[in-house]
Amino acid sequence: MTSEIPQARARFSKWQRALLIAACSILGLSGIGLALLVRYWPFDQKTIVEMLQATVPGTKVTIARFRSTYFIHPGCRAEGLIFVRQASGPGLPPLVTVQKLIIQANYADLFLRPGHISRIVIDGLHIQVPPRGSSLARENPSAPAAAHAKQTVVSEIVSNGALLEIGRRNNSPLQFEIHSVKLNSVGLGQALSYSVSLQNPLPPGEIQSTGKFGPWNSQNIGQISVSGTYKFDHADLGMFSGIQGTLSSTGKFAGQLGQMNVAGDTNLPDFAIKSKGRAVPLKSRFEATVNGTNGDVKLTKVNVLLQNTPIQVRGSIVGKSPSPGKTTSLDLVAAGGRVQDILRPFIKASIPPMSGPMNFRAHVIFPSQQHPFLKALRLEGDFTITRGQFNAADTQESVDRLSERSRGIKNTTGKRETVDPTLTGRVALSGGIAKFSKLLLEIPGARAQMNGTFNVINEKVDFHGTLKTDVELSQTTKGIKSILLKPLNPFFKRKHGGASIPVEMTGTYSQPHFGMEVIPKHP
Repeated sequence: MTSEIPQARARFSKWQRALLIAACSILGLSGIGLALLVRYWPFDQKTIVEMLQATVPGTKVTIARFRSTYFIHPGCRAEGLIFVRQASGPGLPPLVTVQKLIIQANYADLFLRPGHISRIVIDGLHIQVPPRGSSLARENPSAPAAAHAKQTVVSEIVSNGALLEIGRRNNSPLQFEIHSVKLNSVGLGQALSYSVSLQNPLPPGEIQSTGKFGPWNSQNIGQISVSGTYKFDHADLGMFSGIQGTLSSTGKFAGQLGQMNVAGDTNLPDFAIKSKGRAVPLKSRFEATVNGTNGDVKLTKVNVLLQNTPIQVRGSIVGKSPSPGKTTSLDLVAAGGRVQDILRPFIKASIPPMSGPMNFRAHVIFPSQQHPFLKALRLEGDFTITRGQFNAADTQESVDRLSERSRGIKNTTGKRETVDPTLTGRVALSGGIAKFSKLLLEIPGARAQMNGTFNVINEKVDFHGTLKTDVELSQTTKGIKSILLKPLNPFFKRKHGGASIPVEMTGTYSQPHFGMEVIPKHP
């Protein structure tokens, strides 16, 4: 039994020696690792400043307070960061300010994946972009990125409560309140994924978007790849001059930043012209190409449904130097539409004055100048209304009576045939005045051809033309009037029979005046 004790001690001593060797090895490696960390610690203030300056080229970065963190995660904490353009003069606001920046990594990554950062948290981010065309906006420094910035990859970047301000000449800046941003797999030379929620300033509304962006190309920003989906809710169009309504839209996009293909749907249940008409539902499905570097839009295919009238739209929304802002240019085509749907947004009355099938083509231009909508709007087009009906009973009765008398029908029963007028013409709208030419109203027995104007601002009408009937002037009335008009028949006689009578329509839209024009006008 006594001989077993030395053997046990011998075995125990071997185990102790092995443990001691292992412990010494671990301590040695830890010492080497600690020495390497001290020598190559990536989260000192100088390194972080260099990395930030490489991230935003052409800037000088200062930090008010800084400290490295070692437990639980290696990293650092910086407060009061200010990014100032190196070429900016005194008194100009900084390009970027950050209240607090937290960088977190893992010890294993420091040795196994150098340059890998687990998480960056940014609080109180404020970005101020100068107006387009200013000297600062034209600067595009191409300073080379630091070596550690090129090798850095961030698994996740989170920012809450950020503010982006984009300057505008002669106007207050656009402010984007960015509620939350999350970026994944951020690094030079690779694409990142993102999700963002923000308040859009113009028109005001909530935007949510997820997708992919990159890799970054500082030499040609327009060639940066982008893709994703978006949702735009509660956009108030009332801030625009002349129109109102609440817009929502969803869609997807893909391509390059300079040429993104966008497709989606919009819904505007309460579209209206301010102080003029009634709210109507407007929906659309669109395909467009967007230049994300300057905001220009090319509408390649848009199918609009205005109440029950389908309208096909193509056009563009682009900036045209030297004018500020953007000019909207659209080509509209409606086949198989309804005139009451077109009139309703422009008419205060609960019932539009006319209804019936309508076809039209129009070219519309809305300049960028800040004028009232109806004064700034320019339109040229032609239209056809078939089988129309006047919704006011007295107006329709007058048309029915005119049709009877133009054909020489003597109505003794009081019951009249309801006629369906056909109306065609051309219109050019500019400065709030709609000029109509070749306006032709056709009913059985009569054709009225007129030219004139309609003021869409104060609703004054001024039309002059000729009414041609199948019968002579005296036959268009009865009784004593017919007898009195007989001597005038030769003056209004048409070559192939009937009468040609100069007529006018003046007054206002709500109280028009129709009558024979004594001295014809020739607009």
